[in-house]
Parts: sequence; C-alpha cells; structure tokens
Amino acid sequence: APYTFYYHNSTSGTVGTPITTSSNPYTLNVPSLAVGTYNFQLDSVTSFGCKGTVLGTGQVIVKPLPVATITVASDTICEGTSTNYIVNFSTGTAPYTFQLSGGVVQNTNTASTSISISPTAPSTNYTLTNITDKFCAATTNQTVNVKVIKLPTATITSTPSICDQQ
Repeated sequence: APYTFYYHNSTSGTVGTPITTSSNPYTLNVPSLAVGTYNFQLDSVTSFGCKGTVLGTGQVIVKPLPVATITVASDTICEGTSTNYIVNFSTGTAPYTFQLSGGVVQNTNTASTSISISPTAPSTNYTLTNITDKFCAATTNQTVNVKVIKLPTATITSTPSICDQQ
C-alpha cells in the first residue's frame, strides 16, 4: 500500500479517474448513471512503481424508480355506500408496497390493486405518498377526492280528514 488502480466503463468506454488508496479491499463508488446495465473493467494496479496483476470485472445495474398512480372507481358516491381506490404501478418489479397519507403500508404482488373504501360526507381525500418495488423506493404526492352525497330525506304531512269539494 498505497495502491493506484485504473479502470474503465467497458459499456460506454469511459475511462475512470485513477484511484490511489491504502484500503484493501476498496469499494468503488460509481458516478450517477442512467437506467441500464454497466460493466466496469479493472485495467491496472500499481504500488510504489510496481505493476501488479488485475483480474475481474464488475457490473452495476441501475433500476428505474417505481411509478404508480392512484384513481378511484367513482369520485361521487351516496352516503353509506362504498367505492374502490386503485393503485396502478406502471414501472417497477413486484412485489410492491404503497402507503396512503396517514395509513399503513399495503403489500401487493400485482401491478394493479383495488381496495374498497367507505368515505364519509362531505368528502374524503386519499393521498398516495410512498411506493416501493422489489429494488427501489420512491415518494409521490397524488390525491384523489371522493365526494359523498348525503341521502335525501322527505316528509309528507296531511290533514287527517277533509270534506268533499273543500
């Protein structure tokens, strides 16, 4: 020690900055990369001017963040009835989790999940805040609103008896 090593991204051909370290092993922090698969090749290693033997490649797979949306089956319902909210993952790998604001974490193995809800009058908001897939976590802030219509009431009154033609 110290060691100086050289590497390159064999996927893009980009040569990495030489690294000098006394750590063995050394963990290479790769720069931020777009979604994709990247292969890194160790080119050479030296210590006090002596060139050593290199062996191996490394692979980094950058996964996309999960993306999900929340919708409701019906955004207006009658008091005392229910509807469903639907969380739909458009990207990501199962299993998934999602959380509504103030709620518990829900687990699902399918990209689309429908859950029955019975909101109260006059309306209730449901906000999707946290989502995860098998590999990554993301935050979101999507709100749907369900308006609850109060049930109408009617009263009829009558005069108990009347005379003919009055």
